[in-house]
Amino acid sequence: MKNLNLLIVVTMAVSASLVSGCSGKQRHGDVSNMMFNRYDTNQDGYVDKTEYQEVATARFEKADKNDDGQVTLEESQEGRLANFAPSIANAWFEENDLNGDGIVERDEMIKKTEENFLEADTNKDEKLTKQELEADRKNKRFDSIDANGDDQLSREEYHDSKSPF
Repeated sequence: MKNLNLLIVVTMAVSASLVSGCSGKQRHGDVSNMMFNRYDTNQDGYVDKTEYQEVATARFEKADKNDDGQVTLEESQEGRLANFAPSIANAWFEENDLNGDGIVERDEMIKKTEENFLEADTNKDEKLTKQELEADRKNKRFDSIDANGDDQLSREEYHDSKSPF
């Protein structure tokens, strides 16, 4: 019984620390910095098209479980992102399946990634700042959760998305 009580107390303490650690601005800043640094591989303070494409290609290769150069809907739903935020994983698949055949091919992903880069590059200097990248990711995350496209998140949409924000 003492072991069970200790386990419950430890579990509650860890859960509380995780929740409090995820709720403040510092946590958001840490995640934002981590994401930007993931893209900015040469650490010059900007993300160019090549760096942006490298991250997308790595994500594609990770999703392509059988290494056939294609990602099926089933493959896209097997990763950590799909478990954590299924609406984001589904939105990625739908966004990258340009011809609507139920398969994301490498060429489709490359084309869509280039479009995404150009869309995120609001000042059109062919490199993304941390602010441009962060704004783009927030907009895409919101759009992927806004299931009915009304630019508002209902309680149901938010709950169904298992949103990380």
